[in-house]
Amino acid sequence: MKVWFYLRAYRLLLALALIPFTDVQAKDLYVDSAIGNDSTTWAANGSASPWRTLGRASWGSTNRNAPNLSQAAQAGDTVFVRAGTYLAPGTGSRMDPAFGPVNSGTSGAPIIFRAQGLVIIQPQIAQADVVQSASAGSIQLAT
Repeated sequence: MKVWFYLRAYRLLLALALIPFTDVQAKDLYVDSAIGNDSTTWAANGSASPWRTLGRASWGSTNRNAPNLSQAAQAGDTVFVRAGTYLAPGTGSRMDPAFGPVNSGTSGAPIIFRAQGLVIIQPQIAQADVVQSASAGSIQLAT
């Protein structure tokens, strides 16, 4: 009877030792286009110290070509986007994601972006593609 107990305890300890331990530090993050500051670190971000841009939350920097994974939204984080207008980089095409996060969530810990109030995402497209004027019969592009 004792041998059986020790065998089960040994198997349980062995199984626990083989489980990978992950340190998930899910956090509520905030973005506010009116009062935010993109120089705020991931650790310091909070309701009273939000970022200014969605890019800062998605990429960990304001430049999607120079991401900083440790400073971007991470698995399990919820990014609360306060009411306002935010510029979206890219071509304006629906096939060009404006804010693809550099970090990945998981099925159990997704990265969530949640609007608080009316959030407007305005495409920021190349000057050559900006509509200068429009009427019922035509659209004129700026050159």
